Amino acid sequence: MSEDFSKVEQLQFLVRVREQDLTRARGWLDAEERRLAELAARRLPPPPPDWVVEQGIGVGRRTVAVHQGWCTMAGSRTKAITRDQVLRLLAEDGRLACQQCRPDTELGVL
Repeated sequence: MSEDFSKVEQLQFLVRVREQDLTRARGWLDAEERRLAELAARRLPPPPPDWVVEQGIGVGRRTVAVHQGWCTMAGSRTKAITRDQVLRLLAEDGRLACQQCRPDTELGVL
């Protein structure tokens, strides 16, 4: 039977079959990527930290304000800190407390 087809025709057939396999595999890959994207979209974001410190720009990045983790007034240059760190910062300078979320009131430090 292989004598009925030339070598070129056999290779062309092989290429068509492999292209079909590749198309099928790409479809599976696309479906799996969509499934994973849907799962990721359903996951809840992690809860905010309890406390964050907002830092300034430049060398040294001095502390600008202390916020509760949920505070929307906190800028983009924030990092999570512990309760003890918040207490220490507010003891050093009470003006660092955000006027919106009032971490000092929450902690009983006035």
